[in-house]
Amino acid sequence: MSTHAAAAIRLLMLTGCRRNEILELRWEDVDLDAGELRLPDGKTGPRLVPLSEAAASVLSGLPRVGDSPWVIGGSKPGRHLAQLQPAWERVRKRAGLDDVRIHDLRHSFASRALALGEGLPMIGKLLGHTQVQTTSRYAHLARDSGGSSSPGSANGQGSGIWRSASWCRKERGRTERYTRAIAKRPSRIERRRLARDFSPRCSPTSGSTETNSSR
Repeated sequence: MSTHAAAAIRLLMLTGCRRNEILELRWEDVDLDAGELRLPDGKTGPRLVPLSEAAASVLSGLPRVGDSPWVIGGSKPGRHLAQLQPAWERVRKRAGLDDVRIHDLRHSFASRALALGEGLPMIGKLLGHTQVQTTSRYAHLARDSGGSSSPGSANGQGSGIWRSASWCRKERGRTERYTRAIAKRPSRIERRRLARDFSPRCSPTSGSTETNSSR
């Protein structure tokens, strides 16, 4: 398995992002200093994704492929990885999880958040849902999770989700302003320029940072 395929699977587990949001992630969308991803073209619109320490560590240790803009590089120069399923099938076979899909990693992420006591509205924000009704299909996981878990359980995933939820609460206003501002930019180039200029006030991994934008 390639280093980039392994990193993609880890990021899916640690962020709750959709598959294409990770496979089509560009380095210019990654801000490790702020501890966040800025996705100007997500499935449900632009959004900010907080990075846990574990997710930031995966990204910081990932080698860049020449001058390619893609975080998850593919086998062809200048292209991102297009097919993650072959790598996932190897992982699934080795783990003895023959019926687990890549998309189930989002369910697992939601399950951990529910076990930590987060409500559906917050989980929806972490998953990039615009309607709480979409997130309600995860409600059964609260009954099946077997009770609450401590933030530090599950090899740090619980801690990462707890920090990400705290970040979302602190950064709610900035996130909403970012989403509204990006939505008014029809050009992809303009969206990405605004994403780069949208400075954070707080990082989920390193605490507060200075802001240079009040928009």
